[in-house]
Amino acid sequence: MFLKIQNAANMLIYAIVSTENNGEGVNSSLAGMNGLTGACLFAVSFNDVSAVVSEVSSLDFPAQQTNAIEYAGVIETLVQRFTLLPVRFGSIMESAEAIRNMLEKNYYGIQQNLIKVQNKF
Repeated sequence: MFLKIQNAANMLIYAIVSTENNGEGVNSSLAGMNGLTGACLFAVSFNDVSAVVSEVSSLDFPAQQTNAIEYAGVIETLVQRFTLLPVRFGSIMESAEAIRNMLEKNYYGIQQNLIKVQNKF
């Protein structure tokens, strides 16, 4: 099974994190962290929530066990630094703007869920 990636601007979403009004701090925390295939992680933010993402190439992206395990490892690293909501493996959006729009549209629900999991393990 392959996930079809349409163009190089696509973004793979790992998690949604609480930024507590410090979206720029999230990118500082992500510096040096890598996602799948060594891609750099960065945040796409709306208000006090951010999606942690990496760019994915235009090649077919294999939905195989090794990638799923690597993806879970990224989330495990993120959970040590942030309050987060993990996103299902293979969640891809076409641009940072599309992700920002999704965060804005679902902002209230995301905030409520982040509050529920804050300080939980």
